[in-house]
Amino acid sequence: MKQPDPQLNMFGNDKNYQKVARDAFPILIQLTRIKETITYGELAKKIGVSNARNLDYPLGSISTTLYELQEEWAEEIPRIDIPRLTSIVVSKDTRLPSYPPGITPSEFEDVQKTIYNFPLWTSVLEAIVNKGFSQV
Repeated sequence: MKQPDPQLNMFGNDKNYQKVARDAFPILIQLTRIKETITYGELAKKIGVSNARNLDYPLGSISTTLYELQEEWAEEIPRIDIPRLTSIVVSKDTRLPSYPPGITPSEFEDVQKTIYNFPLWTSVLEAIVNKGFSQV
């Protein structure tokens, strides 16, 4: 797997999408607790983004940050696999995420179960807020 560019995570102030990612991240964590998805449009509205198409970079930034945390935690928790949280952001028409491309409804049910049943979301939120949000 190609390693993500660390400049694409949520922690910087160089890119507007990093702030948008920081705004979206806690909303997505909250959705895991109530086991719900959110459409791109609903998320954009909640965080004040005028066009839902502008969420691509912020959602990618969240994924990059989670990958970096997973790599960091792997030293202490071998084989940890933080699910792709951004997969709970879905199209209003298909009710499916854009990533992974071509996902079927039954495959998405499995993805949702993995995300919703991941027991460490509170720890993930705390780690990311403590690590990065204080740096910006």
